[in-house]
Amino acid sequence: MFCSLYSDRRAYFWLKPKSGGKVDYERLTRVGRAMNELEVHMIPAYFPQARGRSERNFSTWQGRLPQELRLGSEP
Repeated sequence: MFCSLYSDRRAYFWLKPKSGGKVDYERLTRVGRAMNELEVHMIPAYFPQARGRSERNFSTWQGRLPQELRLGSEP
């Protein structure tokens, strides 16, 4: 299981009070709540290159995350 997730600041990862502004660490999205339950530290990216990097990695954890969540919920 990974211990941190570096992502862009899209709405499914973070809530932002103002478009393009800083993320709100107190109000969590569904993804944020899931990561919090799994004790995965989320790191928001504040530069444009992060978007490409996170999109390249998305295919990797898009298939892996549901499997990990399923394994974590088994008795």
